[in-house]
Amino acid sequence: ILIFQNAHAGGHKGGFSNGGHSDVTVFSAAMRRHPDKPFIMAGGIVTRDQIEQALKMGFAGVQIGTGFLATKQSAASQAYKQSIIDATDQDDTMFTTSITGKSARGLKNTLAQLALIHNMGFPHLHYATASLRKYAKAIDNLEYQSLWAGTGVTSINGIPDLHDYMQSLVK
Repeated sequence: ILIFQNAHAGGHKGGFSNGGHSDVTVFSAAMRRHPDKPFIMAGGIVTRDQIEQALKMGFAGVQIGTGFLATKQSAASQAYKQSIIDATDQDDTMFTTSITGKSARGLKNTLAQLALIHNMGFPHLHYATASLRKYAKAIDNLEYQSLWAGTGVTSINGIPDLHDYMQSLVK
């Protein structure tokens, strides 16, 4: 199975290359060359329509993350879930290296927007910010947490039950 993680995906980019995200046309060509291999689309997928679009492009399936963060059964805090719902524009997310030292997409907050003079890289920065993030989570301060989320937040407008969300994806 090969996973195409596009630039709309939340969290850390897979792998450790400094290169940008691949374009879907590269994966489309690979899918034509290897029709026997299953290719999975990941990034920005939250709704059934987005799943259907990926399947029409030839992907065998999808990987969903952000949509599940906002369900009632998610371990994310209520404040985190609410911040996902409140994000109505793709510009409410951003790539940052200031939290772990590795590029990751999440909701904009003070920690994500820090401009570092020197990025000591992953995992060093991850460990350097761990106590701050843990304390911020304990006191529900969203400005200093890692709020990973993809651009699919624009399609989320409530906190559904996990079963209901799953049903909305397959009906």
